[in-house]
Amino acid sequence: PAVSFRFPQPVLAALWGPFLAGCSLLLAPGRAEAQGITLQTVVGGLASPVDVQSPRGDSRLFVAEQNSGRIRVVVGNSILPVPFLDLGGQISSGGERGLLGLCFDPGYHQNRYFYVALTNPVGDLEVRRYRTTAWDPNLAESWSARLVISVPQPFPNHNGGSLRFGPDGHLYIGTGDGGGADDPGCVAQNLGSLLGKLLRLDVRSLDSSGSYTIPPQNPFVGQAGARGEIFALGLRNPWRFGFDGQSGGLLIADVGEAAREELSWQHLGPGGTNFGWPQMEGTLCNGNASCPPATPGCWAPSLRPPLHEYTHDFWSGGCSVVGGVVYRGCALPGLSGTAWFADYCGGKVWSIATNGWATWGLVERTGELAPAAAGGTLKVITALCEDARGEILILEQTGMLYRVVPSGPAAACQPLRARFQRLSVSQGGLQQLELQFGSAQANRAYAVLGSASGTWPGFGLDGVSVPLNPDAYLQWILGGAAGSLISPAVGLLGAAGEALIDLRLPPGAASQAVGQTLHHAVVALDPFWMTVRASSNAVPLELAP
Repeated sequence: PAVSFRFPQPVLAALWGPFLAGCSLLLAPGRAEAQGITLQTVVGGLASPVDVQSPRGDSRLFVAEQNSGRIRVVVGNSILPVPFLDLGGQISSGGERGLLGLCFDPGYHQNRYFYVALTNPVGDLEVRRYRTTAWDPNLAESWSARLVISVPQPFPNHNGGSLRFGPDGHLYIGTGDGGGADDPGCVAQNLGSLLGKLLRLDVRSLDSSGSYTIPPQNPFVGQAGARGEIFALGLRNPWRFGFDGQSGGLLIADVGEAAREELSWQHLGPGGTNFGWPQMEGTLCNGNASCPPATPGCWAPSLRPPLHEYTHDFWSGGCSVVGGVVYRGCALPGLSGTAWFADYCGGKVWSIATNGWATWGLVERTGELAPAAAGGTLKVITALCEDARGEILILEQTGMLYRVVPSGPAAACQPLRARFQRLSVSQGGLQQLELQFGSAQANRAYAVLGSASGTWPGFGLDGVSVPLNPDAYLQWILGGAAGSLISPAVGLLGAAGEALIDLRLPPGAASQAVGQTLHHAVVALDPFWMTVRASSNAVPLELAP
């Protein structure tokens, strides 16, 4: 039933008018426009960098150096002299070993947790959790290490090591097949092995129990002989991957054997995808595979073909795919939704449009991006990543860190941005909102507004019934979920007029929520809640099965 609440007419107009305007802009058809790009040098002087990440809402860049075992902090165009964390004495390095990846916890601004992937002194893959010190945000507590998971490696190569948090709030870990040619043990197809897989863990239980929890929605939970941590299988060496903030899908750059490099796509949902290795290398049947008879054979319907592949020939100029970024930043609106990848050997960079099922519009970007300061060529690309605003970063093994920028003026970001715009009702999820109103609104109170498509009950405002409610209405639409879904729904803006807001969707929410699109906006209010000082754009959240 609707709840009556009377606002003064000027406040109603100030609240609802900007919100509807934001929705109309949001629902307008997208326009793909040609946009010139170039490469901007951020810093040089890094030592074999392989990953770069940022906490939500943070302008700093944290870079993992493979062989030194250090995480360096980049502020503006400078590298801070003291490493954020130094694991140099705790890794095995050389070849494909070393410090391989990092990511920040979705709740980093409260718990200060971040995660690293490395090969330990005996060569096994480890994922560890650390914490930033309370007194210096540029320094980690080296003594805070907690082992999350360890995966034995039979050979020194194909270690994986990509770490990202997904739209469900869980930690995703990419593991290689353990090395050796053609996966000699067929471990990538073995559900009893963690090698050659995409793992999904709930790490929120680390504080209470000392161990991760296997999400009960994982596809192989309860299956005899299968590891419940497995979310997808059949990967050779998923060196880098990244989530698409709009669809929730995962773009995986999986390094090939001798003929094909592939981009694979994991759709938002229950998982269980088999990407085919070692039976298949891209769309080629791998005649060197030695798998048990029960293993799905080449081109079996249960094997997911690559989203895109390229060959090891002169025209492709490559040997090892690097990538896993779907662009959803602000500065390059004409490239929104394009998937970006590169090649380690050829130094080439491409973008390709995709919906997760098909691709079109492949464009080689190398000529646009080749930095003149480096002699006009990119050299030995090790990673394509994103900064906290979704802009593309490129790392070179030579120690260079670049950002892809427009060749002309950059488009402005909207005040309210969402890390994920699509969540699965069955899997649950976490939509993370970042608000930037500017320093003129510093320290003002703010409130989150919400509405939903296809619904009518809501507040009665000045005799007008509208589907508007900061929090309780969202609980109603999702079937009466216990507790507050938005945290915080009201609060105080920071010194720059900023706020970080989460909407947590519990797994298994009411089925009637599937197909709904929730919309969120934020208003800044004076201390007495009498006048709206600023309002944001509207941000959508599609509720998928």
